[in-house]
Amino acid sequence: MASKGRVIKSMSNLTESSYRHMIARGEVADAHTEVAYGELTSTAAATHHILHPTALGPDLNIIDPAGVQITLVSTSAEDGAGTLTGILQVDIHYLDSNLDERREEVTLNGTTAVTTVAADIRHIQCVHGIDFGSTGAAVGNITLSNGGTDYAVIVANDRRCTSSVRRVPRGKKLVITDVWGGSTSGTGQVESTIRLGGTFINEHHDLTETGNFFPFMGIATQNAAQALHTGTPLIIPEARIVAMEVDVGATGCNVVAGYAGYYEPA
Repeated sequence: MASKGRVIKSMSNLTESSYRHMIARGEVADAHTEVAYGELTSTAAATHHILHPTALGPDLNIIDPAGVQITLVSTSAEDGAGTLTGILQVDIHYLDSNLDERREEVTLNGTTAVTTVAADIRHIQCVHGIDFGSTGAAVGNITLSNGGTDYAVIVANDRRCTSSVRRVPRGKKLVITDVWGGSTSGTGQVESTIRLGGTFINEHHDLTETGNFFPFMGIATQNAAQALHTGTPLIIPEARIVAMEVDVGATGCNVVAGYAGYYEPA
């Protein structure tokens, strides 16, 4: 796949579904699938809360364009080398200062902070465990931060981050084809509103660096779930951030939501 034009010409007879399957099987060069999963467990009302753990706060936390070095620390000594219980090592998927996709594996040291080798981390896409002790999950909250600002967290008893936030790498566009969301509140019957959006309006107003969020579509649920097929795929341009945000009622609830699609050359 040498160029965008040649891709369109050679694949013009494919359905969208067939093309997605080819990408999933690794048959399309410079393209790969993306699935974002977000979860928020709230015990109180929340409005316009980005769909990531409550420990990260309601807003998008944007890293300086020059990138930073990230510090990792757990609230439990059981997450780290030399223990036999929690997460021992994590894999950080991130974008560097050029917004190119990178990875770094980091060995944890419990409540003692460790830092990444990379000093140009501009956005954390996802972080997950790759080496586990007997529990097979984090014992404490494992936080990734810089200068007092938290950018990602693996919550205790989880194995990975649960953030719906993704940033489109340099030279790519994200094509979103499916969106889903649901909530549960036990006997409280709390309503929730779940929105998919991003840090831009059309292609003319990019507010990514200030973290402003604009909804594109949404669903309302009450102890229910709903899946949406976008029909016409939703295109997220390079360097923009896409995420989900939620509103929940006064007594809080548990919300899970996400989206799926693929990256291809811009």
